Amino acid sequence: MKNVLFISKPPDKNNIKMSVHKLSQEEELETTFSWLTEELKTKKNRTSKTIIYCQSINACGELYSMMDSVLDGDAVSNIAMFHSKTPEALKTQVLDNFVPMDGPVRVVVATTALGMGVNIPNVERVCHFGIPDAVEEYVQEIGRARRDGRKSHGILYFKSYHLAHCDDSMKALIRNPETKCRREMVAMHFKTKHAKVSPLHDCCDVCTEKCDCSLSSCKEGPHMAQPAITEGNAPMRTVEDDERQLLREILQELKDSTNASGSIFGSNNLLAQIDDNLIKELVNSCEYIFTTSYLMENFAIFNIDTAQQILTVFADVFGDIEEVEFVTAMELSKFEEDDPLYLNHCYSEDVEEILSEDELSYDFDY
Repeated sequence: MKNVLFISKPPDKNNIKMSVHKLSQEEELETTFSWLTEELKTKKNRTSKTIIYCQSINACGELYSMMDSVLDGDAVSNIAMFHSKTPEALKTQVLDNFVPMDGPVRVVVATTALGMGVNIPNVERVCHFGIPDAVEEYVQEIGRARRDGRKSHGILYFKSYHLAHCDDSMKALIRNPETKCRREMVAMHFKTKHAKVSPLHDCCDVCTEKCDCSLSSCKEGPHMAQPAITEGNAPMRTVEDDERQLLREILQELKDSTNASGSIFGSNNLLAQIDDNLIKELVNSCEYIFTTSYLMENFAIFNIDTAQQILTVFADVFGDIEEVEFVTAMELSKFEEDDPLYLNHCYSEDVEEILSEDELSYDFDY
């Protein structure tokens, strides 16, 4: 091929601020999105245009139902839902009322079905409840904000169990243990340079914490939950290289024995199994791990017996955990009932079937 013209454009859009916020397992949707429902009640059809991406149709339904209930007839006409199972006539109606600058629909709860081939130039916020599978998907989805070049905001909310469904690069962007600029991390993923943003608080949630300007908009607004970075206030140990290597070896032995038996403490939870990626994350963050609650809040660990097995390893290696708390069978049973991602045996037989985001439908309590 001769006279080929190669055009490359970095995916970075410096008009979009990126924020990532971790939610506690107990936090209700009503609390997370109270800032938005209050804005809808107050401003109605003057609410800043917002897309909320969910990772399943069920999650869409839960979030839309919550907003419908909270608004209770007030500004309900300003919200809509959009996914692959939405009837075509209703999809057209939603877009007809959302795409125009002054359209009455101001908030759409959607899966990735919304956005393909549709130009909505004045979306001011793109929220995520849950984590996209990959950095590429995340960048594409927040890129639907303010295609007219004006300032906008990409806000991602997640709970620990959402980490089970994304790749390693996306996990790194979310967890960000070194508190790097998220825009820089995205650019490094694509092997490109990122644009410098000024003022600094318009870049990402990490840069907002470092910004010392005096503007009233400097810090995160009241609608922001706790940041995803959790190491700052946690206890910390000094780890020698030989301790880190010993930890890696014992966790590998635990992984081999767990996968060979197919269960831990008799659990039939498919996600209880320990893999190489989890071992790498645990070893890299071993300075901060002292409790089962920390393990379950910061890693893709979804049942208490797995967390206890891992914490026992830490207690043996470092000798600085005075007591590893073991729950009784009654307490474990209660945990399984409360855990939104606890998979029973019947369900786990089918969980390996790969489905698209829109096809994936769990009966979770969000």
